[in-house]
Amino acid sequence: MDPLPKTFENLCFVKSNISQVKLSNASIKELDIREARFDCLELLRCEILGKSNLSGSIKRFLFNDCINTNILRIALEDTEEVSFEDAINSGRIYFKDFPKLVEKITEKKNEQLLMLKENFRQLGEYDNEDICHLHYQKAKTKEEKRYYIRGLRRLLDWISGYGTKPCRTFLTIILLILIFGTAYYVIPCLQYQGVSGWIECIYASAITFFAVGYGDLFPATLATKMVSLVEAFSGVTMTSYFLVLLSRKVIR
Repeated sequence: MDPLPKTFENLCFVKSNISQVKLSNASIKELDIREARFDCLELLRCEILGKSNLSGSIKRFLFNDCINTNILRIALEDTEEVSFEDAINSGRIYFKDFPKLVEKITEKKNEQLLMLKENFRQLGEYDNEDICHLHYQKAKTKEEKRYYIRGLRRLLDWISGYGTKPCRTFLTIILLILIFGTAYYVIPCLQYQGVSGWIECIYASAITFFAVGYGDLFPATLATKMVSLVEAFSGVTMTSYFLVLLSRKVIR
C-alpha cells in the first residue's frame, strides 16, 4: 500500500495472519498490531503520530526511514530480522525483552544502535542503553582496520564491557593482584624484604597495587622495584577506572 498523501486514523491488524505487508508514505495516527503473525511487516517512509502497539510473531520487522512522534510499544516473538534504518524517533519506543531483539538488527547497525541508545537514555532504561553501547562498541571494533587498536578495544571489552560492567573490572583487579603476588612467590629474582610464603606475597602485591605503602615491606632487588612500579601504575589506573564505572552506575 502506498497511499500518499493519505493519513490513516486507525490501522488495525489485531490477530491477523498475513504473509507480507508493506506500507509506504503514510501518516498513521494509531497503529494496532497485536497478537499478529507476519512473515514480513515493512513500514517505509511512514510517520507514526499516535500511540501504537506491535506484538506477536513477526519474522521480519522493517521500520525504515520512518518517524515516530509518540509512544510505540514493541513486543515481538520469533523475530529473525529487525531494522530501524534511517528511522527518526522524537517520541518513545518501549521494547519487551530488548536484549534478544538487539541481536536481530542487521544493516547499518551502528546508526540504529545510536538512535536506540538515545531513546533508552531518555526513558531512563539504563540497562538497555548499556546494551546498545556495548553492541555499538563491538561493531566498531570489528570495523577497525588497525590490528593494534582492535586489540586494545578487545582488551577494554574484556576488562569492562566497554565501560558497562564494573563487576568485570573488579574481578580483573583481583586477578592482577593474584598474578603479581604469585610472580613474587615463584620467581627467584622478585623478592620483598620480610616476606615469606604465598599469602604474604599476595599481601605485598595488594599494598603495592593499591599504593598503600605501610612501610613494613619493601622490594629487595632492582627487578622487584621495576615490577612494583608497573603494578603500582596498573593499580592506580584500574582502581580509578573501576570507581568511575561504579559511580556512573550508582548516580544513574
